[in-house]
Amino acid sequence: MWPELPQPWRDAVVTPLAGGMTNRHWLLAAGAEQAVLRRDSDAVQLGIDRQGERQAWHCAARAGVSPALLWQGEGWTLSRFINGASGPADSSARLGQLLSHIHWLQNQPLTLPVLPLRQRALALGAKDGPWAAYGLVESQPEALRPAHVDPNPGNYLWQGERLWLLDWEYASLADPDYDLAAIAVEHGLAAKTVLALWQQCSGEQRHAARLQAMMRIYAHLCECWCCHQATGYRKAAARYRKAWCTDLVDGQGVN
Repeated sequence: MWPELPQPWRDAVVTPLAGGMTNRHWLLAAGAEQAVLRRDSDAVQLGIDRQGERQAWHCAARAGVSPALLWQGEGWTLSRFINGASGPADSSARLGQLLSHIHWLQNQPLTLPVLPLRQRALALGAKDGPWAAYGLVESQPEALRPAHVDPNPGNYLWQGERLWLLDWEYASLADPDYDLAAIAVEHGLAAKTVLALWQQCSGEQRHAARLQAMMRIYAHLCECWCCHQATGYRKAAARYRKAWCTDLVDGQGVN
């Protein structure tokens, strides 16, 4: 059933939008104003937390990192439309901007659900996996920080050279290497490349071996997510399996 939207969106012109794996989207046009209406997935078993999403999204919107969240109803979300193109951070400048957004996020005082790595894999139905990588990270625990958790290129929106981050539904307190690992895997980058850029934008030095382990973990969790019945996205699972099975410690990235 269509939601009872606030004005001026109640009488808007509606156009379906493609994209999205677990949610559906429509473009709403009310005169010169445009917004995106999302039908929210209720797949909490995947790690979706709507309260955490709302908190992180509002914080990011205030900082100009994300389009504004305009309204939420039961199972629906309305946000500002940004006319841009999604896609990878395909230059050093864009990667630097992406990592700067992640650094900003890690330093926000957000109270979010915790991303439990091994437990999430098992909850998603993992039968095998890079358990040594989980063990390495667990043996070197670090203070959790706010994380986007799903910073893949489908969740970037480029307005010229300005980056907007989208889709905060998995936002969590996570290991500080997690979002860096996601960026490395999604862009086929070596850990040392990401860490060099990270040091430039944050001033922090991190360890390549630990990030390489987290890259395996991220790819494994993505494989498990893709194979879960709630997503219907098994076709992408093989790419992530190849990533976590690849010998990342040679410093050559994941491709």
